Amino acid sequence: MNYYIFLFTGFRPSKSCSLIATRFNLWLLGNSAIVFGDFFAFFAKKMTNTQPPHSFFFHNFATIMQMKKATLRQYSESIKNVVFTSLNAERMVYENCELSNCSFSNATDFDFINCRFVNCNLSNVNFKFCGLQDVLFTECKLMGADFATTKDFLFAVHFDNCNMDYASFDRKKMGLSSFKNCKAHGANFTQTDFSKSSFLNCDFHEAVFVGTNLSGIDFTTCKNFLIDPESNVLKNAKFSKFDLSGLLYRHDIIIVD
Repeated sequence: MNYYIFLFTGFRPSKSCSLIATRFNLWLLGNSAIVFGDFFAFFAKKMTNTQPPHSFFFHNFATIMQMKKATLRQYSESIKNVVFTSLNAERMVYENCELSNCSFSNATDFDFINCRFVNCNLSNVNFKFCGLQDVLFTECKLMGADFATTKDFLFAVHFDNCNMDYASFDRKKMGLSSFKNCKAHGANFTQTDFSKSSFLNCDFHEAVFVGTNLSGIDFTTCKNFLIDPESNVLKNAKFSKFDLSGLLYRHDIIIVD
């Protein structure tokens, strides 16, 4: 089963609805319900007799919960002030580790599983054939880092308050990845699939969005992006009315307050 988080509003929970919620661990909050899973989404649709719009998909809630989970995780190993290189490395797999104030010259062929990087320097690092499974980067330098050829298996990364200028995610399927409070000037998102990902308070000045799948993404907290609706997939994406210029820049349209 695919697990997602949905929010449904505008219905009055009945006794039978409460029984279903108890049986399947749904959350009922007043006139709202948070429903987990495709099967539960079907039930919720029947109970409300309406199809909830895609804009109710809880991208930002997922971002917060994913990062909070990673932040609160108790890591079994702490590694500090180490310079990493894949050349002649004695260890290539790191699981359930917190790496602090470390530097990387290369990350090729490493595997990081349920790890957290804090204040690390990974600028210009090539992540070729690197496994990144549920990895959190907090306050890291990732300028020019290349994530395009990381392993696809269980790939999921979360970035919090990172400098990602000129990083590349070319043609990458991002899965349930998240970006929060990040600066990504000039980043390459060509043909990247963000359809299951989320952005929160990010700066995309001169970032490249071409052939990018941004379905359902909430851009209302982001800024400085230039996204052409004709060359990107924007179905059900959400934008602030004050950022229309970032969508219409190619059409020589003058927008006034």
